[in-house]
Amino acid sequence: MKIPYRQSGATLLVAMIMLVLITLVVINTVNLGSGSIQTVSNMQYRSEVTAAAEEVLQETISSKRFFETPTTVFGTVCGSSYNAKCIDTNGDNVPDVTVALNPPPTCVQARVLTNADLNMSVKDDADCATPPAQEAFGMAAPTNNSECARSMWEIRAEASDLVTQASAVATQGVSVTVPKNSVDTACP
Repeated sequence: MKIPYRQSGATLLVAMIMLVLITLVVINTVNLGSGSIQTVSNMQYRSEVTAAAEEVLQETISSKRFFETPTTVFGTVCGSSYNAKCIDTNGDNVPDVTVALNPPPTCVQARVLTNADLNMSVKDDADCATPPAQEAFGMAAPTNNSECARSMWEIRAEASDLVTQASAVATQGVSVTVPKNSVDTACP
């Protein structure tokens, strides 16, 4: 008669260890995938906020208001400021991003244009020209300065997402020909 062979359970032990190792590998893979998804989401939020800031900068420099009234660039109030714009990025009619011009548009430099600097074939330049003054005996007096100035402005937009707290800052410089009296009040 044969004596039954007694098994020690080594196969069961090896199978359990392999199952634990496979479980750890799967958990680690899921965690790495979640981290990648979070990174991509954060990049998308930042991209949306940056696009909103650039959109507001383009809107600002397309208007005369930034050099005429630098502290009230936009006609509507967003939050508590006339220098902020509320942007709806996902189309649900609820503001998602606030973009503020902070500090207000700043004139960095200005120079009064001479009549020689103007291109008289361009209507705006011709409007700036100062007509020659009459001197005694009918002789024209030379006039040097025109009625316009070339000003350089720095506009800085700070954008922040109200939900994700993503933020971005965009700065734009722009050169604008403005009436001389605008330079006197807004430029150094």
